[in-house]
Amino acid sequence: KSSRVQDIDYYEGTYGTTGLKVANNGGSYQKYYKWGSGPNVFFATFAIHGYEDLWARDGEELVEIAKKAILTYLDEGRKIEIPKDCPEELKEKLGVFVTLNKNEMLRGCIGYPEPVETAIQATINVAISAAFEDPRFNPLIKEEYDDITLEVTVLTKPEILEVDDPQEYLDKIEIGKDGLIIQKGFSRGLLLPQVATENNMNVEEFLEHTCMKAGISSDSWLDASCDVYTFQGQIFK
Repeated sequence: KSSRVQDIDYYEGTYGTTGLKVANNGGSYQKYYKWGSGPNVFFATFAIHGYEDLWARDGEELVEIAKKAILTYLDEGRKIEIPKDCPEELKEKLGVFVTLNKNEMLRGCIGYPEPVETAIQATINVAISAAFEDPRFNPLIKEEYDDITLEVTVLTKPEILEVDDPQEYLDKIEIGKDGLIIQKGFSRGLLLPQVATENNMNVEEFLEHTCMKAGISSDSWLDASCDVYTFQGQIFK
């Protein structure tokens, strides 16, 4: 449910592709989604069960630990330990993906869609997997490291979309906010929220590409036996 927010001082940060506003509301800080502009700006409190919003410093910590995990594995062939001074916020179990790009092209992307590990441990694990175990690419080599850009996406817990008619997905999914998981039988595909915006997809195209990622026909989302889940992602670079 959205609500108009007035007379609040805002500190602007980045939140995925939608923008994060941290609002000093009567001395207490809250997170808001923002959309619209000028006099038609609306905000909605970002509070999702099972999800802890991370501050920028925590995201920077995850990015640095991902880089260190990859570089250490390249140099020494071992997995790094969790730092002793790890912030408590990063010891919460959260879904995490690490994406590698080279020359603005995907070079590896692996993650945990469900909160099965702490954010810090998940980041270490999937950074190494994205660099060396993504079956779509050869393992990363030392000569490539300086050409790699890296982002860490921290996920909310996936929630199934309940609909009476699959056409309702077109109204329930928000481009720029939602990531998708589509499952049919044992086939399962996931696309992060930024995939839709980076490729200028509309909702129907996003559904179709998620189906193809699952290895099923692009129109499978119209099948009643197909489950569609949404999640949100906080992106750090």
